[in-house]
Amino acid sequence: MEVRAPQARPQRTSRRDAANGASDDSGAPPPPPPAEPRPVASWKVELSGGALAGLIVCVAFYPLESVEARMQVGQLTAGAKRSLAGLVAAVARTEGARGLYRGVVPTATGIFINMGLYFALYDHLRTRLRKTFPATSPPSSLSPSSSPSSSTTTTTTASLKPPRPTMGFDLVAAAVSGAACAVIVNPFWVLKLRRITAPPTPTAAAPSLLALTRSIIATQGIRGIRTHSETVGGERRLWRGTLISVLGVVDGALQLATYDQMKYRLTDERGVFPAWAQLLAGAGSRTLALVATYPYQLLRSVLQQQNCPYRGVLHATRHIVSTEGVRGLYKGIGLNLTRSIPPAACMFLILEQFRLAINGAATK
Repeated sequence: MEVRAPQARPQRTSRRDAANGASDDSGAPPPPPPAEPRPVASWKVELSGGALAGLIVCVAFYPLESVEARMQVGQLTAGAKRSLAGLVAAVARTEGARGLYRGVVPTATGIFINMGLYFALYDHLRTRLRKTFPATSPPSSLSPSSSPSSSTTTTTTASLKPPRPTMGFDLVAAAVSGAACAVIVNPFWVLKLRRITAPPTPTAAAPSLLALTRSIIATQGIRGIRTHSETVGGERRLWRGTLISVLGVVDGALQLATYDQMKYRLTDERGVFPAWAQLLAGAGSRTLALVATYPYQLLRSVLQQQNCPYRGVLHATRHIVSTEGVRGLYKGIGLNLTRSIPPAACMFLILEQFRLAINGAATK
C-alpha cells in the first residue's frame, strides 16, 4: 500500500503581503519613509519670541515705566511718597489710568520692533562669530563617558546641556545688535518721553502722537537740523539722544551675555532649564547690567525731555555732578530696580517658554 506524504497546506497571504511580495520580486524601491518635520530657523524663533515677549511685558508693566520716567526728569507729583506705589497712586489720582498709560503706543511699537530685531540679530551674529572663529568657540558640553573610546554601554550617554557660551562673542553680538536697534527705534523713545512728560492742561488735551510727530518734523525736519533762531529749550529732533542710546548698548549687551552665562550654569545635564531658573537668570542679569550702566539711562531721559536745558551729554553730566554730586547720576535707581527687574524676569520666562513651545511642536 502506497503511503503518500501529507502535502503542506498552501499558506494564505494577505493583500498587504502580496503587494509587498510583488514589489520585492519586481525590484521596485520601497516607499519612502514619512518626512520628518523640519525645525524652525532659530532667528525666526528669536524674532517672533522676542517681539511677543517685549510687547506683553511692555503693556503689563508700562505704568511703572511711566512713573520712573517722570521721576528721572524731575516731574514728581506734589505730596507723593518717594516709593513706586505712592507715585503710581498719585498719578492715577490726578490723571487717571490714561495718565499712567500716556505714551504707551510709541513705546509698545518700539519695544515690539526692538526686541524682535534685537534677539534675531543677536542669534545670527553670535552664530556667525562662532562659525568664523571655531578655534576659540567653546566645545560642546558632553559627559566624559560619551567619548567613542569608551567600551562600556551603560555610561555612554551624551549630555544634553547646550555648549558653554563665549562671553566675548556674546558681548560683541549683543552690542552690535543693540546699536542697530537703537538707531532704528530711537524716535519711538523720544515720542514716548515727550508724551509722558507733557504737562496736562485743563483747557486743552495733550497733543496726539501724530500731531507731536508732525510738530517735530515741521520744526526740525526728518534729520532734526536746528535753525539759527532756535533756543536750547525749543523743539527737539526725533533722533535726539541717539548718540547716548548707541553708547548705552553696553546695558543690553551686558544683560544678555550675563543671562546666557547664568542660563548655562542653571541648566542641568539633561538640558532642562526650569522656570524658576529662567526667572532667576532674568532678574540677576538685569540687576547687574542696571547697576553698571544706570547713569546713561538717566542722561538719556534728561536729554530727551521737553525743554531740555542741556546742550549735550557732557554738559548734562557736568551740571548734574557739580550740583548733585555723583549720586545725582544714580537718582531714581531704587525705583528703576523695582520697575525693571520683574519685567526682565517675565520677559525671559516668556521667551524661553516660547522657544520650548516652537521647538517642541517642530519635533512632533
